[in-house]
Amino acid sequence: MVITYHGGQCFKVSFGDTTIAFNPISKKSKLDAVKFGSDAAFVTLWHPDFNGVDQVAHGSKQPFVVDGPGEYEIGQVVAHGFGIKTTYDKEETYNTLYQVKLEEMNMVFLGAL
Repeated sequence: MVITYHGGQCFKVSFGDTTIAFNPISKKSKLDAVKFGSDAAFVTLWHPDFNGVDQVAHGSKQPFVVDGPGEYEIGQVVAHGFGIKTTYDKEETYNTLYQVKLEEMNMVFLGAL
């Protein structure tokens, strides 16, 4: 497993032939946008700093988008999202925490607390 930090709260996790993105940075953000292909994109908060789903598409392949509470299964990735209230950019909103199981490991991504 390889975890790569891309600035802001954006991380790319690669394992085997699978790549997932957490909080990909949008072109509309003040942060530097990212560009790489992924199989799934986890968005904790619908804000340009976190919702650059189009930036992690590759060619005609679009990532499976996970952007809220619930249970998800994407290939060998199993995830649970839990919604909480938060304040981001001086605005009250909802953030989704993700518990992701991959390669027999549990990973928790907290997002914009």
